[in-house]
Amino acid sequence: AAQVSGNVSEYGRGLAVVSNVAKIEGMDLSTYADNLNNFIAEMDDGLIDYHLHTFLTLQKPAARAKYAEKGWASKTYDFAMENYINALLSAPTTHMVNIAGNASFQALTLAERGVAGVIGNIRTLGGLRGDIGDQRYVGEAAAEAFGLMMAQRDALTLMAKTFITGETGDLVSKIDLRNRRALGSTDNLADIGAAINQGDFTKSAIDTLGVATRLPGRFLASEDEYFKVISMRRVLYREAHRASQITFTSARRTGKSRDEAKALAEAKFTQIMTDTPKEVRDMMTSEARKLTFQGAPEGFFGRMGPLIQSVPGMKVIVPFYNTPTNVVNEAFDRTLNWSPVYKAIKGNISGPELDDALAKLAVGNTIALSMFALASGDYGDDVIITGSGPKDFGTKINVMGGANVPPYSIGIKQADGTYRFQTFSRFDPISAMLAMGADMAEYAKYEDDPQMLALMTKAYTLSAAEYAANMPFLQGVSELMAAAGGSFQTQEDFFERMAKFAGSQTGSVGTNVLGNLDRSTFGLMSYASEWLTDGQYPIVAQNSFYATLERLNNPIASNTMLPPGVDPVTGDLYTEAPAFMQGFYGALQQAKSRNPLFADGLPEKLNFWGNVVTAGEGRFSETFNPVRIQTGEFGALDEELIRLSEIGAGSFSFHNKRVNGTLLNAEQYNDFITTINMVDGKGRMLGDPGYNPQGTLLNALNAEMNTTEYATLPTDEDRFDALNAILSERRKHAREWIIGTDPQLNLLEMAN
Repeated sequence: AAQVSGNVSEYGRGLAVVSNVAKIEGMDLSTYADNLNNFIAEMDDGLIDYHLHTFLTLQKPAARAKYAEKGWASKTYDFAMENYINALLSAPTTHMVNIAGNASFQALTLAERGVAGVIGNIRTLGGLRGDIGDQRYVGEAAAEAFGLMMAQRDALTLMAKTFITGETGDLVSKIDLRNRRALGSTDNLADIGAAINQGDFTKSAIDTLGVATRLPGRFLASEDEYFKVISMRRVLYREAHRASQITFTSARRTGKSRDEAKALAEAKFTQIMTDTPKEVRDMMTSEARKLTFQGAPEGFFGRMGPLIQSVPGMKVIVPFYNTPTNVVNEAFDRTLNWSPVYKAIKGNISGPELDDALAKLAVGNTIALSMFALASGDYGDDVIITGSGPKDFGTKINVMGGANVPPYSIGIKQADGTYRFQTFSRFDPISAMLAMGADMAEYAKYEDDPQMLALMTKAYTLSAAEYAANMPFLQGVSELMAAAGGSFQTQEDFFERMAKFAGSQTGSVGTNVLGNLDRSTFGLMSYASEWLTDGQYPIVAQNSFYATLERLNNPIASNTMLPPGVDPVTGDLYTEAPAFMQGFYGALQQAKSRNPLFADGLPEKLNFWGNVVTAGEGRFSETFNPVRIQTGEFGALDEELIRLSEIGAGSFSFHNKRVNGTLLNAEQYNDFITTINMVDGKGRMLGDPGYNPQGTLLNALNAEMNTTEYATLPTDEDRFDALNAILSERRKHAREWIIGTDPQLNLLEMAN
């Protein structure tokens, strides 16, 4: 009885401490407890009983402790995923994009709050119609803006605290890992310092390495913590202002004087600020997560998240789920989501909720339609806007890539006639709405009689899907769909494509894990491997930080196709190795292209027209600027090829990566592309007698397009056939040339 009484007393004091900690630190302990309860509730009863029975049958405490540990396979998987995710997050531009997205969302929602106040004021005739408080008030936007400014000191303080401790106040992060600390026992730098002071150097060394491997995630969490704090303070000031406004209005309606009502309102404001009710604290936490894209998706997408993440290996394909889902949902709420209006008609939604929904739609569609007007050429050709590009993927890559015109960009005309393009695709969710407007203009350009409502619906829907597919978060999904669907005119069957995809993912994960560990040890792993093996077996490691350095050092892109030579495992040519090994070596080439130590050893990447592709301009600002800047322009031929593709007349296919059924390696493919673009109409190359430089591919296509015969052809299908015939002829001559000049292909041709 004495022990029970003592425990109850301690429990009471513990609750008091927890309550005060929650208030001071902004911790959401109730949600943490709810998550634990839900986790236990959703576990299979048989699984719990099985492990409980097994655990109790063990007699020795050491055996029980060992059983409670995770198995080696689970630990290895957690360790690999931890390093893989952090490798993806290690580039400075990734964090600048995160900051830019969070900041732009703050500005967007602040503007929406002001619009919602105006809508609420009009809807209720200045508060004269409807119940008191059943509206948004105009002053709420000003209160949020004031709260945002007043939160700066606390936001920076808690941001620094998160960086030191490695934990956010609400224990929620954009990193969707089941175990966010697979290596080491702590993320707190103070704990590591204490271990060093106590002489426990082994533990402190392991913990330090763990912190180093998770450093990109620590930066991400710290950035988000800053925006969470200012979001919570925005909500607090808004709700305090709202409560005071309701108190003032209620007092005036009951006959109190203005001064009396004002005094009551001020007292209510002070009460909310100093003794914040639980419902307001919950609202603060919920909106803070929403404004940093960390809220749990609802409905179908909310159910799909845990299901996807529970599939073994799916984390490699979908490294992030909640963040891209939330971005797309926020864009949908501001463009196509009219359900709140229907609910309001049926009386299933409150006045403030309706005001918020209408404000989102008003602001979101205004942004999209403004971009539509700009992209439609209403301001002349001094400014051009690009959306996702042509619907045909080949045209998008071949033509837009060849012209160096990026998707989702604003181009400013320069004195020499070229355009300086700046991307707008990294300010979510505003970027998604801008993309919808730009795509709507592209769709309208090729519609015979576009109806605005149908055009908006089509553009918004397709653009949202296209925009989501192009998000870096979902690159793995796009690659999986390409492998499953046989995109890019591949000749492999389904099983070969999936085996190659599996090999590619294996190589990608392995090199990224090594890359993150190598970064964490300041390159000591690479140095040790180089020294121990005398340079025979260097570690091929990649991460987004290395890729940034490589682009800064050498902005020329690399051809990452399979290399020439023999696979040391199978003894076959790399291009003839089993599909899984081809995928693996392809990933290895990709890793080399992203590492400054290996990239120079790869051949240059060529575009459709045989020009060298660049991945940047080598400017230092590219290491942190979230806006990509490049120079390009569409020529007359480019515009004609895009037009023919968009109206369905035909599209140029990719250059085939096989010649006479033989898969080309990177060097052979570059030779093939160069030959296609250099050979003349008679099959002669530069240096041959009678070579006609005006007969090269680009010159011949431009000449054909400018003839009277081309303009008078009866249909656009005939025009495409005329241009495609020239391309087909040059490809035929190029195949003959490369077979005759490449010893390997020549031997295979003779063998056949």
